[in-house]
Amino acid sequence: MSWAIELDAADAPACGPLRDEPGIEACIVGERMWLRGEFLDDALAGRLRKLPARGRYRAGSDGALVVEGARVPQGCLPGGTWLALRSWLPVEPPPVRSCGGAARIDRVGLKLVRHGAPRGANLLEVPFGVWRAHAEVAPAIRLARWSFAVGDGGATLVRGAPLPALHGRRLVEEGSVAVSAGLMWFPSVSPAVIRALVGAVGDDLVVLSATPDSKALRCTVVPGDSFVRAGRSAVRLTAQAIGGQTP
Repeated sequence: MSWAIELDAADAPACGPLRDEPGIEACIVGERMWLRGEFLDDALAGRLRKLPARGRYRAGSDGALVVEGARVPQGCLPGGTWLALRSWLPVEPPPVRSCGGAARIDRVGLKLVRHGAPRGANLLEVPFGVWRAHAEVAPAIRLARWSFAVGDGGATLVRGAPLPALHGRRLVEEGSVAVSAGLMWFPSVSPAVIRALVGAVGDDLVVLSATPDSKALRCTVVPGDSFVRAGRSAVRLTAQAIGGQTP
């Protein structure tokens, strides 16, 4: 028998310390957030006790819920979308960083050039306030196409295709390396080579752009786990987590 916890969706930030705990899934339905998992030892039980739960349950294989201390099922788990907890958690500005390998890029002469063949953009950079306003009115079926990450100062990357019809910087991502639409790096080395040069690991996204004087490349790394599944609840929770900034 597994465990389940019911919380107010507004209390989702309290789950932050559990973000990387394996096996925990979350579901947001209306104003409620649910957690569930199969594994429970004393250490995890103690951490779960710190959450501001509205209800704590044992959950049967059929989803039936039994309140702690009771024997008779009272309700069942919601039938919404269950994903790993990290996919639902509000995001704080990720530790976006300048690439430590930028000097190595300069040494190999990597630069951005115009790219003749059209390539479809699959990343959009907009201010968080613009993204938040769009997410409030966009149909849920469209939001489901995208994930997003919020960086320093509220700069937001929206990932997916087709992208929302918003004014912003459109980028093309290839092999987890992204450049502005209409540009390409030269020499045309593989994305894996660029990632190795700058020290990107796992699902990190490398964003290349020209410096204001266009004489050098600026390189930024966005950690892969900064991206969360788009949805109205996730955007609202993100606004709370970053202090409601709407630049």
